[in-house]
Amino acid sequence: MSRLGRVFLAATILLSGAPVAAQTAPRGTVTVTSDFFPNRANTGELRARIFAEEVLDPTPRLLITLSGFAEGLLARRPVPSTPSHTTVRDAVARVVDANIDYKGPRFDLLAGFTRITWGRLDELQPTDVINPLDASRFFFESRSDARLPVALVRVRG
Repeated sequence: MSRLGRVFLAATILLSGAPVAAQTAPRGTVTVTSDFFPNRANTGELRARIFAEEVLDPTPRLLITLSGFAEGLLARRPVPSTPSHTTVRDAVARVVDANIDYKGPRFDLLAGFTRITWGRLDELQPTDVINPLDASRFFFESRSDARLPVALVRVRG
């Protein structure tokens, strides 16, 4: 980015910013679950998930959404055909939404990495992009939790 572009970007951010007192803290959730199966060779699992979301509203026409999650797993599982156990440790972090929504007088622009819904039905829409490994999350938690974010630019007039 050229020097003029950086100056223009910095001036736009500074001139369009809302007062600090009007900004809210990021929202989020922390979930910790555990399982213990004594009839499966004392198998145990501990799962933790942190979700955070920040919605910035610097001007009446501009909305910036940032959200993501991190999940971790710690498990003790039996090794098949042996009396021993193995320890499983795994973690993942993902961006859920990172987009800019501009609502102009004649058009709307949505650009970034976001989950999008194509219509309203009671069940799975055929155009939804979901992770087949997390299909149970779609039915048991929230439909939006199973949708995968996609990169997009949408203009509506």
